[in-house]
Amino acid sequence: MHPDDLYSALEAVTPEAMQCILDDLDLTPQVTLDQLCLMVRRELSLSIQIGLDVSYRTNAGFFGATPRGPVHRKSNVHVQKELANVRQQALSLVQSISELSSEAKSVLRLNSQPQTITNGMQECRTDWDKIYTALQDICSLVDYMERTERTIVPQSPRWVEAEKQEQRIIHALYLSIAFEQAFDKTAAIVKWHDEVEGVWSLFFQAIMRLVFREEKVPSLEKVLDEARKRFRILQAPINI
Repeated sequence: MHPDDLYSALEAVTPEAMQCILDDLDLTPQVTLDQLCLMVRRELSLSIQIGLDVSYRTNAGFFGATPRGPVHRKSNVHVQKELANVRQQALSLVQSISELSSEAKSVLRLNSQPQTITNGMQECRTDWDKIYTALQDICSLVDYMERTERTIVPQSPRWVEAEKQEQRIIHALYLSIAFEQAFDKTAAIVKWHDEVEGVWSLFFQAIMRLVFREEKVPSLEKVLDEARKRFRILQAPINI
């Protein structure tokens, strides 16, 4: 799914939809309905952006998926092949220009126009001169792309599922902030007969269903437990 679609999904968080969730859970917020919707949309917007940023910034990924539809970003193997393909095309261009016949090179030189370049001091260069400068730049680009290819790490076979689960944790982390502020309750897990219950888990599931169309969050307890651990780390005082 394209990132723009993720943000447009937040439009589902309306006062009417939120009121239905509150009625079902018998919850009363300490803020107005409009404020609650704004808080939920704000935190989810942050969690979406953080997920996408980290996903595109790292090789191993594990952040950029969304529970709603396919993962937007391409796999690391696909990216590696894409870079290799472009690099090979660039090498082919350098080789083709280098292997031009003497007649073709003569025609290029005859049609080369002089250009005055001002960079601290005036320098006169021709189009023919620029060809070799461009070839050097392309060769540098090829080296850069080849170095980048070597840094890309293939993901595990279940990387899509891992990224989806990581994104759920990020959503839970940021939604817990809105939940505690809006309801003055702790976003804690409540278990009953090995089932995850409690208003926080039900609220999180309801929001995931509303926004991301995920009827049931897989491994809900693990998601909320990991989100809670990260929340505590964020809240811990920093000793200087």
